[in-house]
Parts: sequence; structure tokens; C-alpha cells
Amino acid sequence: MSQSVLLITCSAGHGHTIATENIKKRLLAENPNLNIITLDVSTYILAPLGSKINTFWDFNMRHGTRLMSFLPKLLVLTHYETFYEKFLANNLKKKITGILQENNIQTIYDAQPIFTNLMLNTLASTQAGKNCTYHKILTDLPTRLNQHFLPNIKRIQHKKNVEFKLHAQTPMESAGQSAADFWQQHCNLNTEQISSTFATPVNAEYLVIPKNNHNIAVNILAPLVKHYQLEYKNGQLHIPDNAKVTTLMLGSQGLCVIPDYVDAYIEQAKQKHVDTPHIFFVACSKNATLYEQLEQKILQKNIKQNLPNHLLIPLPMQDPSTIAYLMWRSQQAVIRPSGLSCLEQLAMAQTRKQSGIENSPKIWVHVPYNKTLPEFDTAAERDACLIKRSFGYERGNAEYLLAHLEAHLATPCSIKFS
Repeated sequence: MSQSVLLITCSAGHGHTIATENIKKRLLAENPNLNIITLDVSTYILAPLGSKINTFWDFNMRHGTRLMSFLPKLLVLTHYETFYEKFLANNLKKKITGILQENNIQTIYDAQPIFTNLMLNTLASTQAGKNCTYHKILTDLPTRLNQHFLPNIKRIQHKKNVEFKLHAQTPMESAGQSAADFWQQHCNLNTEQISSTFATPVNAEYLVIPKNNHNIAVNILAPLVKHYQLEYKNGQLHIPDNAKVTTLMLGSQGLCVIPDYVDAYIEQAKQKHVDTPHIFFVACSKNATLYEQLEQKILQKNIKQNLPNHLLIPLPMQDPSTIAYLMWRSQQAVIRPSGLSCLEQLAMAQTRKQSGIENSPKIWVHVPYNKTLPEFDTAAERDACLIKRSFGYERGNAEYLLAHLEAHLATPCSIKFS
């Protein structure tokens, strides 16, 4: 029987599915004949609850509500994992057992946070699962606030006949703490169980600096092409050499504040004249209503006439390679501190460093706090105030980027576009 690999993901989270797809690509590049089986745990959790979670997620993608994704994805599943393992995960256990019995599974890659202990117990109790290697892929950053991956890993009961590996970035240690201390405290793991092989499971476009190509394949709808009189042929937008590019990429959970950032950009653009093109790309994901809202704002405010040299371009759903190119081309970017977005920024920073490129874009990390802030003497004082408004693993991710990439925190009321 040919060797098989089991990939475990959770479709109620874009970062998990992207990580799984990229691991699959890398494995097939090394061995095209490898038999790869993908299992989505959300399909087997208390069916039909799994499908409801995905419905919540899709609703959030289209309408930009934050509560819809956080309650089912983090509170209900992650923090009550032990309860689910004991009483509600029989469908998942049966499915894994069946896959192990029917296939020659020697390696498992798991890129989602829940049911780690259940899967290890299943492997150890099934003859076909013994002597497997179980790889856990951390799709967030290892900080003290990563409460949906690390506590569940710490609870696992290691089995002698199942090798366990955790793939993760370098941890953000507390003062006086070593990396070994961090892994021991938060995961009960030693450094030999930590790997960097799949620590950056992002799209390949974030690992290679694109060639100096001034034409980008991007989907721009006809009314804006006409309004700006863009050089847009065959789906290709021309970006001049001297253009300053800003990209607003907040993902599904940040969609509801995008209009506020756009208003902030417009107001600040009114205050200063620019002689070179400034292009502000706004990713609208699947939210057609948001796209239409921004398009109407651009046309009604007559941006082309009233803000010369400024192009404000909302983007409907784009190919991932387009978003990657925009991130490489941007002089400044506003992101949400999701695991995937942070890993992408870290991947690009590492690639620049390896290539000897010193110039880096300014990274603004969105904090969900939309109130007027007092004036601060320094950016450090502003960030110290804003970080307290963030929460959970996203606060940990934001702290990580501030420490490793010299990023800054932002709200629509505090951001200073340059």
C-alpha cells in the first residue's frame, strides 16, 4: 500500500485552510505520488453544528460582523475542548479511526487548534495509528496570550508510540525567560519537539520578492476605471514607478471599520497636496455591499477631481497572488493581527533580510477601538495606550509585530497616513 498523509484543518477560519493548502503543495512538490487525505474537523463536530459554524463564518465574511466568528470559533469550541472530547466528538473519532484503518497513514499535519488530545489518543489506541508522527502547525504567533492553541497542547497526554512535533515561530518570551522556558511553561514541551519546518505556512508569493513588474492583474470594476481614467487593459493595472501605495487589508472580521479608515484617509488627503500618485487599495473580501458603498462614496465625492493624484480603489475578492503583490508593493499597510496576516508580514520581512533589502514598509496593526484618543507625545505612548484595548491572541500577535517588525497600532481615529 502506498504511503499516505492526513491533513487536518478547520474551514471556520481562513488561516487554517490556507496553511493546510500550502503544506499540501510543499509535500506534493517533494513527492508528487504522495496520497494526501484532507479532513475538515468542523464537518464532524456535533453534526450539524459544524456546518452552522461555517455558516456563521461565511455570514461574517459577507457582512463584517465580529461577534459571529468569535463566539462559535473560540469560546464554544476552544475553551471547552475537554467537554467536547468526552461527549460530543464521537463522529470525529470514528472518522479518524476509519481513515487510519483504510490508509497507510504514517504522518499527520494538523493546522487547527482543537481536539489535539483526542487525536493522539485515537492514534495510540488504533493499531494502524501507532508509530505515526503527529505534526501540530501553529497558525498564530507563540505568545503568552495564545489561548486557543497552547493550553490545548499543554493538556495533551503524550504517547510513547506517537511522535509529536509542534511547528511554530520563535516565541515571544517574558522578561528573563528563554525559548525553552516558554515552551515548557505554555505547552509542556521541550525544544526537541519544536520545529520550524512548517512555521510559516503562507502562500509562496510571500516568500519570494516579485520581479519589478509595473502591471498587476487586479479586478477593478468598470465605474472606477471610467472615473479615474485608469490605464487598465486586459485586467492589468499599471502602477507608476513613483507611486506610493497603501493597502488596507483587515480580513473578514475588520470589514465593519473599513469605511472609517477610508474616511480618515480622505480627510488627511485633503490637508496636503501631493505631486506623485498615491494609490490606496482597500480589500473588501466577499462583502459586495461594502464595495458598493465605497464605490458610491468615491463617485459622489468626485475623488479624482477633488483629490488630485489620489486613487482610492476598493477591491472585490481577489486572487491571493494579487494581494501578495500589493503587500510587496506597499509603502504602508494596515492589517488586522490575525495569525495569517502576521505570518505573511513576518515571511516578507525575513525574505527582505535574506536579500539584503533594508527598506521596509510601515505596518499599522488595527486595534478594535473606535473612539477619539488624547494626543500623545510619542508613538510609543500611543501604542502603549492602544494595546490595552486589544484582547486575547490578537493582542499577543500585535505585541509580537510591534517587537519584531517595529509596527505601530492604529484605529481609524488615531492613524496618521503618510
